Amino acid sequence: MKITSIHDILTRDDQETFDAEELHGMDAPHAYHINYFNKGFAKFKFDAKSLKVFENDLHKVESSMSRKQIFNIMYDMLKTNDLSGAQLLQICKSQLVSETATDVLGDVLRFVVPSVIKSYIPLENYESSHHDIFECFLNVLSSGKIVDKSTQHLILDAVLTSARNEDHIKDIVKWFETGFVHDTKGNKMAEHEVSLKHKHSIIKRVYSSIEMKTEDKEALFKQLEALDKSDWITDSK
Repeated sequence: MKITSIHDILTRDDQETFDAEELHGMDAPHAYHINYFNKGFAKFKFDAKSLKVFENDLHKVESSMSRKQIFNIMYDMLKTNDLSGAQLLQICKSQLVSETATDVLGDVLRFVVPSVIKSYIPLENYESSHHDIFECFLNVLSSGKIVDKSTQHLILDAVLTSARNEDHIKDIVKWFETGFVHDTKGNKMAEHEVSLKHKHSIIKRVYSSIEMKTEDKEALFKQLEALDKSDWITDSK
């Protein structure tokens, strides 16, 4: 999707809506990208039609800066109850599978998704939400679309953070033992080695397991100790 025309509107702090006379008589666009240059100082929210478009086609917006800004506006709408946590999480899951821009992925993976799950998803949906995010981000990683190494690292961080159920913990233990990430079908991804930092992250998730035996957890930790003598070991205990 491309920007077809740009219009400036002067806002006031005592007025919620505005009449843009220059738009009278024009064909309605596919969607409105409000605060396009990110210069406005106000609370912005999308109309229902534009929001529906972004729910399905946000990844088609040409500019990565615009995509990131749209995600941030939707997050603001969440905080003012103009959008539900489940709705925003679904948008993230459906649109990030096609996202390749580091700045967009960085914002959404580091801030938007964790905040949504932590504060705006009902407790009974907490585990299932992490389950879906684990699968979604792992699919993004295995798609081959992300070639930047730092972005791959960031995505794997998000995958490991979302390993909250027993099946996924078993999956990441396999990664620890083989030294490679595996896709959702269990296939080894030879291009994605598990770094020492990520092995520490795996051990932390392992110790959250309810089903895994204590002696198995300790055995994995001893393997990590054999690999790393740094201060990271103290943090991972």
